Amino acid sequence: MKLNLKIIALMNKIIIILIISSLLPFLVMAQKNLHKENIAATYRPDDTSVHPIYKIYHDDDSSSLVFYEVDLSELSYRPSADSTYHIAEAKIHYEVYMNYKAKLLIDSGSIHLQDYENYGKNNSNLGNFPIKIREGYSYVIEITLTDLNNNNSSINLLDIDKWDKLGRQNFYMKASDGLPMVYDYVERDQSYWIIHRDTNIQYAWVKFFKPNLQPARPPMSGGMPNKRTIKSDSTFKIKFENGISQEMRFTNQGYYHIFIDSTQQKGFSVFQFTTHFPYISFPMQMIMPLRYLSSKTEFNQLISEKDKKKAVDDFWIKIAGNKERARRLIGLYYNRVQQANMLFYSDREGWMTDRGMIFIVFGPPDKVFHDESMETWMYGYQKNNNSLKFNFYKTNNPFSNFDYLLDRTPAYSTPWNNSMEIWRR
Repeated sequence: MKLNLKIIALMNKIIIILIISSLLPFLVMAQKNLHKENIAATYRPDDTSVHPIYKIYHDDDSSSLVFYEVDLSELSYRPSADSTYHIAEAKIHYEVYMNYKAKLLIDSGSIHLQDYENYGKNNSNLGNFPIKIREGYSYVIEITLTDLNNNNSSINLLDIDKWDKLGRQNFYMKASDGLPMVYDYVERDQSYWIIHRDTNIQYAWVKFFKPNLQPARPPMSGGMPNKRTIKSDSTFKIKFENGISQEMRFTNQGYYHIFIDSTQQKGFSVFQFTTHFPYISFPMQMIMPLRYLSSKTEFNQLISEKDKKKAVDDFWIKIAGNKERARRLIGLYYNRVQQANMLFYSDREGWMTDRGMIFIVFGPPDKVFHDESMETWMYGYQKNNNSLKFNFYKTNNPFSNFDYLLDRTPAYSTPWNNSMEIWRR
């Protein structure tokens, strides 16, 4: 997975063919146990060539939309019969269930993508497809994208909350190009508009919160996590017309929580992280994740150095023993930092989260099991030695649906220290 290039998202209006074959809801029994499926491939981006992004939006009481973004440069192209052009073909297949243990298939379908205009280019396709789900329930959707030219595929599980019209999935955001955004983080000083399904609302409230800059504690840390006072820095109103907000610019680092009912916490959050997030562009962005590998004295020294770039280089050479190994470790470590930012961001950058910390230090897990309330990561089980398991529990975070807290225990001291020795030998 290439992380040093930012994908240019373009809406291809002609070249994508959509064929949706939706099954009648509540009629088909499927032998699925999603909570028992190993979804580790989701967190191993280097193991597949395709990395689609999805977002749920409830546009109607009886149906919803799934926005998708497919990086066309990740698809394989084959020559046409007369070799005058190259063609890419992919299939998106989805299945909707009531929960992770349900066997009743609510809805399913397939979308056929075909492109013959972007061979050798760095463009993406943005599109959407409808799913038949009713308001007043929660669901889970499994989406599989397959590159039909080489059979590479990726599988994603998404939680769907359609209990009411207040939650985050009743909103989405579009940028100045008019295209929907599949991410909830924004660039500074760019123009954005918030879309809500209710075309009759006239305004919404916005609370701005300063950034959460607390990195995760080591997994063997005792006691409760540091309590963070969640208090907004400012509150203001924005106007809506026909379900579209006024033009918005998110200029301050932190996050903005947008809601339409002042008595409820439910709403849609927009995150303004560090410059060029999720990528690492500046020396200070390289220093901060070193908190996991450095002692308190080493970290404070890194922070105090005037030449931050030299300080980072010197740190890596010191722990690696030579420049060649330092270069390899730098590539590995910051690649994981950027992947953690993409995979695990919530109300803070992905590398700061519990899952981000474990991902960076231990690497992608061998097995991952996920349900409505928790995720379990396993290491070493395929080799049947030095097995290690981490349980992450989903938190009730009004700002993010991706916030998970590690179940910490002193038993992690030995594997953590072993990992530190590997990084620092």
